[in-house]
Parts: sequence; C-alpha cells; structure tokens
Amino acid sequence: MAGAFGKVVNSVVTLLMTNILEPALKDANVASLSQLPAGEVLVALINFIVIAFVCFVIVKTVEATKRKREAVEASKPDPQAQLASAMTRLTEVLEAQSSSRNS
Repeated sequence: MAGAFGKVVNSVVTLLMTNILEPALKDANVASLSQLPAGEVLVALINFIVIAFVCFVIVKTVEATKRKREAVEASKPDPQAQLASAMTRLTEVLEAQSSSRNS
C-alpha cells in the first residue's frame, strides 16, 4: 500500500509542479521538471515532504482520538468507589434510624 501511495503522491506532485512551473520551464527550454539538473532531487524532496505531512496528520488524528477515549474513560466514575460510597451512606442512614428508635 505504501508503494501505491508513493506512486500517487509522485504523480500528483509531478503534475502540479509541471503545471505550476510550466511558464518558467518553457522560458528555460525544458520539457519537464525532471530534465532540470536538480529536478529529480526536487521532485523526490517534495514527495518526501508530502508523505511526511500525511503521516504526521494521521498520527496526530490517532493520538487525538486516543486522548479523547482516555478522557472519557477517566471521567467515568469508579464502580468500586461508587459502591463504597453507597455502602457508607446506607450505613449512616441505618445508624441514624436505629439511634432515633432507641431515643
């Protein structure tokens, strides 16, 4: 899949760079960006930057989703703590009732 993604990025970058730089390339009597002395290096560098940016966005999205999931789990009350609290309240109520009956 990475190879296919790389080919797609390469095609898009070559197409865009050729269309954007077409007037300058015509003035320099060059048919394509790859024919420039550092053209292939430039295309490879742009491909690397695009792929790195896409990977960065994917990682950030996954981490944001993970943080949201952790925040939801952290905001959920602990069932053991809820049970202990309910038992404490029940004990207090029962003690209050028994002390009011004895008085």
